[in-house]
Amino acid sequence: MRDAAELVRQYGAHLGDRQDELVERFQAPYSPRIQRALREGLAYQGTVRQRVDHLAELADRLGLVRQTAPEPLPPIREDDIHLVCWIAIVPQSSLAQVPNIVE
Repeated sequence: MRDAAELVRQYGAHLGDRQDELVERFQAPYSPRIQRALREGLAYQGTVRQRVDHLAELADRLGLVRQTAPEPLPPIREDDIHLVCWIAIVPQSSLAQVPNIVE
């Protein structure tokens, strides 16, 4: 997916406004089936421009879409934080002075 996006980013200027949109479509997470199809599309024999056009056609045929950004979570408040565990780190010389500490 990254290789396809990089190819379009470097050599897809002839696509105009579609170039950025196509790069975003390639940067979304997809199933192994779609990744395999795009890998095969990257191996397409032809000029760089023909390869970019082939990838654009492939993206349309596979129905690849841009992923929307997730909504951010609300800020964390103090009452959202709960102590789960703790650990005390003491120097080796202090272990002899502290009772009930297992080495």
